Amino acid sequence: MIRRLADAIDAIDAEGLNPAGKLDNVTIPTYLRYAEALGMTLSKAASPPKPEAHVVPDDSPGARIIAMQQRASRRGAS
Repeated sequence: MIRRLADAIDAIDAEGLNPAGKLDNVTIPTYLRYAEALGMTLSKAASPPKPEAHVVPDDSPGARIIAMQQRASRRGAS
């Protein structure tokens, strides 16, 4: 089925008309829905988990400096 949809998408011309001359606004969203259901697209659900932050005990030496560096890295500063 997804191959038929891909072939139909290939047949759509630059104006969005299918070979019969009708506006085709269904094939591409249907193809994307099928591809997502099959796991063939990059979706938010498939994104890799964020790395865990390194936790430093408050009583360790330099804990305030490390905490400041972590806050700065979260804001995009280096």
